[in-house]
Amino acid sequence: MNTDRSPIPATADLVVVGGGIAALSAALEARRLGLAVVLACKGKAGRSGNSMVAAGNFSLRRGQRRDATFAADIREGGRGICDPALVKRFTAEAASAAGFLESAGVRLCRQGERLAWKRIPGHSLPRSVSAEAAAYPRTVAGLSITEPLRAAAAGAGVCILDDTPVIDLLVRDGAVGGVAVAPAGAAPGTLRTGNVVLATGGYAGLFAPSSNTSDTTGDGLALAYRAGASLRDLEFVQFHPLMALHPIRGILPTTLFDDGAVVRNRLGERFLLRKTGMEDRETPRDLMARAIVEEVREGRGVHGGVLLDLSEVPEEVGRTQFGRLWQALHRRGCDPAREPVLVGAAAHFSMGGLWVDATCATDIAGLYAAGEVAGGLHGANRLGGNALTEAVVMGRVAARSATQAARSLPSTLPAPRTPPILDPAGGRNVRRQLGQILWRCAGVTRSATGLRDGRGEIGELAARVGVTSRGTGTRAWSGAEGAIAVARLLVEAATRREESRGAHARLDFPAPRDPWRGSLRVRRCPGEPAATFTFVPAPDACDT
Repeated sequence: MNTDRSPIPATADLVVVGGGIAALSAALEARRLGLAVVLACKGKAGRSGNSMVAAGNFSLRRGQRRDATFAADIREGGRGICDPALVKRFTAEAASAAGFLESAGVRLCRQGERLAWKRIPGHSLPRSVSAEAAAYPRTVAGLSITEPLRAAAAGAGVCILDDTPVIDLLVRDGAVGGVAVAPAGAAPGTLRTGNVVLATGGYAGLFAPSSNTSDTTGDGLALAYRAGASLRDLEFVQFHPLMALHPIRGILPTTLFDDGAVVRNRLGERFLLRKTGMEDRETPRDLMARAIVEEVREGRGVHGGVLLDLSEVPEEVGRTQFGRLWQALHRRGCDPAREPVLVGAAAHFSMGGLWVDATCATDIAGLYAAGEVAGGLHGANRLGGNALTEAVVMGRVAARSATQAARSLPSTLPAPRTPPILDPAGGRNVRRQLGQILWRCAGVTRSATGLRDGRGEIGELAARVGVTSRGTGTRAWSGAEGAIAVARLLVEAATRREESRGAHARLDFPAPRDPWRGSLRVRRCPGEPAATFTFVPAPDACDT
C-alpha cells in the first residue's frame, strides 16, 4: 500500500482511469491544456498494466509522401473491418507521437540525428522505432516510457492516486457524473466529474497462458458495459507467436524476423511458407500463431511449441539491437548462433473494446476511451508496434476531446452500488480458473462445441462466486465480477461469428465469409439483464 498516496479530491475536470501509456498520455495532455486532472490507478501508475512490460516499439507515420501505405497496412492487417474514421485519425496523428514522447523525457533510439527505423511483419516498410531502454531490465523495458511519462504528468500537476481502483462509473440520464473508488486501506468513496477517460488496457490477460501482466483483466470494459456503453469486436484476441518457453520466458520481439530469424518445426523445416504462403518476415501475428498451433497439433512441434532459429541474425546486430535478449540467453547457457529458442503462442492483445468514434467518445456523454480498452482501430488483427502508438495518439485525442466538451460538474451523484463481501483469495481463484476455461474454448482455434462447453463452464464458475465473511474484499469482488462478465461476452461473440477472420479462427468455419465483414456491437440496455448483440456491416461493405 502506498502510504504517501494523495488525498482523493471531491471534484475534478477530468478523471483518467488507468496507469499505463494511454492513461499517462491522456492525463499529461489534458493537464497541459489546463484541466484539473485526477489519474486513478488500481496499482502504481507507470508500473501498472502491460505498458511496463512492453518491448517499446512504436510504429510511426513517416510523412505523407514517404508513408502513404500506413493506413492501407492497418486495413489489410485488420481483415477489412477496421473503423475507417479511427484509422484516418490515428495515421494522421501518429507522426506527432515521437515529439510528444521526447517532450516528456522518453528517449527514442536514433542513428545519429535520425530515428532508428525497423520493419515489423505486416508493415510494408520500416516505420517502427524503439524506446531507449538499456538502463532497464529486459522484462520491464516499458518503464523506459512509463516512468518519464509519470514524472512529466506529476510535474505538470496531475493528481495521481495510486492503489485506487475505480469500481463503478456513476451515470445519470446517459451522462457521466463521477466515479466510485476503492482505495487500498480506506473506505470506498466517490469523486464528482463530468468527464472520464478509460485507459485501463484490454482483456487478453484473462487467458492462461498470456503475456499480459496479472492486473490486466478487462476492468474498463466491465465498468463501461455495466454503465450502458456499447462494446465491439470482443471475439478478436491476438495471440503472440513468440512467447519464449525455454531457456527463458517472455515475449520476444517480432523485429527479429527482419534481421534473419525464422521458425522451424521439430524436423527443422521452415513451415510458415507452407502454412501461410508468406516468408517469416512477412507473416502477421494472427497467421503465425495459428500456423504454430497447427504444426504442434499435427505432431511436428517441440514440447508444445516450435523452434525460433536465431543463427542467421548477425552477431553484431544481436549484441547491439537485441543486446539484453542476447545477454539473457547467454546467462542461461544458450548461444543464439547455435541453439534455437523454444517458443509458443500466448494471448497477447485484445482488438475488441468500447465502441468509440474518432474523438474517442463512447455513447455515454462525457465518457471517453483510449488505448487497448477501445475497439475498432485494429479490426480483426493488430499490426506490431501499433499498440503503443495508439496509446499515445488516442490518449491525447481523448484528452483534447474532453477539454473541448467542457462538461460542467453534476450537482448530484447517483449512488454507487453496494458491493458484497468476497474473499480476495476467491477472486484470484476465479481468475485462474477462468484463464484455463478461455484457453480451452476460445484460444487460438475455436469451434461451436468448445465454445458451448466454455459457456457452460463460465456459468458454473459464476454461480460459485459467492459472498463470504472474510475481509472487506471490495476490490476482489469488482475484479472477479468484471472478469466473468467480459469472458461471457467474448465467448458469446465468438460463438455468433461463424467464420474465420484475423485472430478469430473457427475450425468449423475455416474461411472468411463476406456477410460477416463487419462488427458485433454489444450493449446491455437499462433494465435488461441480458446483452444485446447487433451486427454492424463495415462502412465500405455497405457499398459493395
